[in-house]
Amino acid sequence: MSPQKQSGYAHRLDDMRTCITNGDVAGALIAAGDVLRRTHACNVTADVVKAALGGLDSEKVKQYVASLDAEAMHGRLNRGLEDAFEALLCEEHSEREEWAKEARKALLERDGLESARVACECRSGHDDVLDAKIAAVDAGLAKKAICLVALNDFRRDELSQLDPEAREGAWWFAARSNCETLGEMIAGRKPFDPAAVTDPEDAKLIRKLAGIEVPPKRVDGESLWLKEIGAAPKERAKWAERHVDAKDKKALDSDVE
Repeated sequence: MSPQKQSGYAHRLDDMRTCITNGDVAGALIAAGDVLRRTHACNVTADVVKAALGGLDSEKVKQYVASLDAEAMHGRLNRGLEDAFEALLCEEHSEREEWAKEARKALLERDGLESARVACECRSGHDDVLDAKIAAVDAGLAKKAICLVALNDFRRDELSQLDPEAREGAWWFAARSNCETLGEMIAGRKPFDPAAVTDPEDAKLIRKLAGIEVPPKRVDGESLWLKEIGAAPKERAKWAERHVDAKDKKALDSDVE
């Protein structure tokens, strides 16, 4: 655990108290949850946080939950996964770091939402509305965690600071956090080899990826025509849609005419 990260979370209890004093409900809940999920790293007990949370106005807590835009947060988290995947594919360090920086922001926002949930639960029990919004934020994204392997050092560092019971549910930090080999295969730096990984799902994914025919560098008129009449294989059709150039499109249009 890096001293910088440990120090940052150690100050979250003070951040919570400041936010409560200033009437910043969102900030207070997130800071409180950060501490509740990292009691060992912060060297505090849950009772200390719970007592402080009693100073929050219940109506304002409800307003905070109502204000959460699950659809927008889902979109940002999904983009974060896509940014992380771009970081995985990048060869140049500076470009890779730019993608990774944006991805880390998305993961920390998701982690903050989990902290707010834990703080609300500590304060007054389960909140069905909040739970439903979090489910909407996560919908379909946990299964894409392989996109995050380029951030594994960061994710393992964050995961190590969570209390053991908080780690399993934090899929944005935990899922596929030890899958560098698979990531290297997906990035094309190592050959696809199911025997090189131990997870059955990873091996299944590798076999699937290795079996996809690499599409041509340039899409010809025939490919476009097959795609137009629905005869092209799904992967090739999708690739053609993204890579059509003006010459090929003109050829297709002339065929249609």
